[in-house]
Parts: sequence; C-alpha cells; structure tokens
Amino acid sequence: MKDSTFYALVTLGTLGVAGLGYAMYFDYKRRNDPRFRRQLHQPGREKKKAKQQLEEQERLSQSQISVSIENALQKALDKPLPKDPSQKEQMFMEQVAEGERYAALGEAGFEDAAVCFYRALKVYPDPLELIMIYQKTIPQSVLSVIMGMLSQDVKRRQENYYNAFPPEEMHVKIKELSKAAAMGETMTYKTMVANKDFAVGDTIYTELPETTLLVPGLTGSAHCDYCLRVIADGSEAKQCDTCHQVAFCSETCKTTAEEEYHRFLCPGSAAEPIAAAQQLTGTWADKHVLSPMLIAKFFGHMIHVEKKKQEAGEEPEYTVWERLEHLKFLELTGTDDDAKNQELVCDLIGSKITGLENFMNRERYLMLKGKMLYNAIGVRADGSSCPVSLSGEYTRAASTEGLVGAGLYLVSSYLTHSCEPNAVPTFPDGSSRLALQATRPIKVGDEITMTYIAVGDRPVAARQQELMEKYRLTCSCPLCVAKDE
Repeated sequence: MKDSTFYALVTLGTLGVAGLGYAMYFDYKRRNDPRFRRQLHQPGREKKKAKQQLEEQERLSQSQISVSIENALQKALDKPLPKDPSQKEQMFMEQVAEGERYAALGEAGFEDAAVCFYRALKVYPDPLELIMIYQKTIPQSVLSVIMGMLSQDVKRRQENYYNAFPPEEMHVKIKELSKAAAMGETMTYKTMVANKDFAVGDTIYTELPETTLLVPGLTGSAHCDYCLRVIADGSEAKQCDTCHQVAFCSETCKTTAEEEYHRFLCPGSAAEPIAAAQQLTGTWADKHVLSPMLIAKFFGHMIHVEKKKQEAGEEPEYTVWERLEHLKFLELTGTDDDAKNQELVCDLIGSKITGLENFMNRERYLMLKGKMLYNAIGVRADGSSCPVSLSGEYTRAASTEGLVGAGLYLVSSYLTHSCEPNAVPTFPDGSSRLALQATRPIKVGDEITMTYIAVGDRPVAARQQELMEKYRLTCSCPLCVAKDE
C-alpha cells in the first residue's frame, strides 16, 4: 500500500484519539453476536471461508466490480460527514448496522453494503483497524468494492491536489513542464509558475514553514527556537523551564513549541537527563547534522496540527503528510548513523504516539531525510553571522552569510534552481516567515526560480558539480549555457 493510502488510513489512529464508543460497540458485538464472534476467532474455518469468498467474487465480473466501485463511491461521497464526534459515532453505528442488513441480502445488496461500510470507515478514528475487522466479518465481494472505493478516492484526491494547492491568494500555480535531458530525451518536472505579473521588488507571496531548525551555535539565548527571530537585547528570553537549553522570544512561541515538539525532544534537566533526547541534540549541536532533528520536529508539528483540526471538528482536504508526500526527495542509501538516528526519533516520539514506531521504518526514514535535504531552505537574518558551518548536510541558500537556520516550506519547495534566478527568498520581519521577492520581471505563466547554491563568479563546472552532488540536477539556465558555450 502506498504511503498516501496508508496515511489516509492511520492518521487519526496515530493520534491516539480513538473513541471509546466504537470499542464498546465491537465489544458488544463480540459478546452478544455469535456469528460475529465465530468470524473473529475461528481460524480453522479460514480455508472454507476463503473458498466461499472466492466463489462470491467470481460471481461478479471485473466490469461489474468496476461499475460498482464508481457507483458506490459516488453514493458514499454524496452524503456529507458530520463534524461533531458524537454525531460521527452515531453515524458509524447506523452505517455498520445498515451495511450488515444489506450484506445479508446477498449479491443484490453488496453495492449498498459497501456504501454503508465505507461511510463508517470515513468517520472511524482508526480506519486501518476497521479494515482488519472488515476482512474477518464481511463478504469478500463487499470488501473488494470497499478497497476499490478507497483506492479510487485516493486517486481522485491525488489528481485534484494541484487544483487547490497552492492557495489562490499566493498567485502561483504548480505546473508540469518539460525540458531536454541527456541522450536527446525529454524529462518532465513539477515547478512553480506565476499566476499574475510581478515587477522587480514585488513580494510574490509569504509563507510560514512547517518546521524550522536553528544553527546550533545560536540556540539558548540569541534566537527564538521556534520562529528563529533574534531575541532583542535587553528583553528577557523565555527559556524551557526544564532543560534551560532553548529560548523563545515570546510566551506564544514557547507554548507552541512545547505543544508541537519540545515535549518530545526536551533533553531534560541536569538532575534528570533524558538520554535519547540528549543524543539527538548532540547529533545536531556537535555534528551539525540537521535531518534527524528536522524529522523529529516535523512529526511533532504534523501530529499537533492534525490533532488540533480534529478537536475543532475540521475536515482538512489534505493532511500535512499528504502535502509532504508530493515533494521531491533524494533517494538515499542508509548508513549506520541513519539507523541510530531513526532509532532515536522512534524512541523519543514513537514511544508517546501509538503506531509511529511501526510507521517509521528504515525506508520511510530515508525518504523523509531525502525530502529534508532536498527541500530545506536556509533562513537568513540581516546583521546576523553564522558562527559555525550551517550543517554537515545542506540547505538551499545563495550564501551562508547571515544564515540562522533552515525551514521546510511546502509551497516554496517547488521553486526550481537557476544560477540566474528571477526570485529570492527573504525574511523581512527577522523571523522564519518567508517572503518571496521578484528579482526580475515575471509574467503570467513564467517559471519562478531561486538559487540553491552560492553562484557569484564561480566557474560553471564547479556549480554543476555541487548541484549534482547535493541535488542530483544539472542546471541549464542561460548563465550556465552561455558560459558553457
């Protein structure tokens, strides 16, 4: 199962907020419904059941199943879902009961049964758990339609993603373009294009990061650990009450950081240190390796955002994870250090968030690392100087001068590289809020670019080598082509 489908199933369950009423329902069924109990606890009949299910499935041709999936999905999506938790619970009970009645009618009721069971799935706190129950308790033909509906639903969401992202008020769109590649071939890629004209100096849009990370040498008092803003001279930094190792510019930043990530990553006090958190902090502070801490902070942020939406009764069209999935990433080969860092992240966050320790496998950790390395953008503060190398890894930055950290920006990640860019990320209020500024006139439909590396008067060969080593790309901008010729 692909990550997008997987996460669509487990997001709410991962938050650890499954409703007691659902558990009570299944416990009641287990204790009072003999048929339900037999289906859950009699593995000896699996062969017989499998044969019966195969016969049921064969009675429906593939074309009939396809039609059923389309019809069933349309019916399921036509009915709006409630937002109130108690209403969701009531809907779940009603839909499961109705689905069972339709399933009992045999083939004639299978499509309507699938509609009911799918609606129940959409409001259940732990969809993956419910699918496992479905596998043991409903006819295979109905389950096939449900899984087809799920697949089709995810496909529709994927196809419609760029219709609503980025938001219209940002005046940019993500478009698929093509360019010449090696051996006379053509490659396609997704990039950002302008949705209106911009003059030199115009602010194209502003964007807040999903997560940020300070340069290690600036943590503690000089900069806010959350928004990266300089903590003004004479103002009292709001330090973590436990570790006293991170500081914040305001109570708002301190509270938000605690809710999102610091409750997982606080290294503890001198009297009561937290070993795993201290190791992760050491990887960042001593070795200047950004990705493990960025990954850990991103997970904390993601869980916080989705939980807040759920508590508010909001039904987001796409989760933070789904948006991250659309970003390009570097395919990496794992190292022993990666294995250790993965274990640290799981130890710190997975032990507190049900399901994360299973979700964060080696493949997914490396994918996340590849996304952070490819998409993280350097955050600059005027008048600040970087006391140490930004990172043993790397971020998109035209220069290390003035860099105070890095951030992951879901929209700005689509800015492609050019050694002669028409836009530059700026940080006018001194925080991690990015304002993309036009450096050249930009017309509607023009591709918008930034530089990932220092350009200056460096030779083309040196720039191309760095781009290939860090981002596995070859620049064909006018500056590179002209100098190359």
